[in-house]
Amino acid sequence: MSTSWDEASRCPRDGQYQGKVVKRAPQREGGQLITLECPETNCEYHTSGWIVQTRADGSIPDKIDPRTRERRFAPTPMAHARRRAVLDALEEQVASEQRAGSEVKQF
Repeated sequence: MSTSWDEASRCPRDGQYQGKVVKRAPQREGGQLITLECPETNCEYHTSGWIVQTRADGSIPDKIDPRTRERRFAPTPMAHARRRAVLDALEEQVASEQRAGSEVKQF
């Protein structure tokens, strides 16, 4: 299966606008990574853009949701422990900022 260029080049936000190609990066296998930006100025993809991958034959792989895609490597227990530590630290920071009399410094 592959995706059509018309579908892949549409803005990921709502698909209303056709993206403008701003960069092409050739890949070793013969394909390209094409960076597009939304022409709508109030869109989040206007400045950040999105990337479309093409294969050597010009076809475009189907879109894969990064949250549900198959992983090559299983997450290690250390990865879970580090994630939990970061989330705990963030919760502690939010709690301390919301305490009465606390001061939040702008750096």
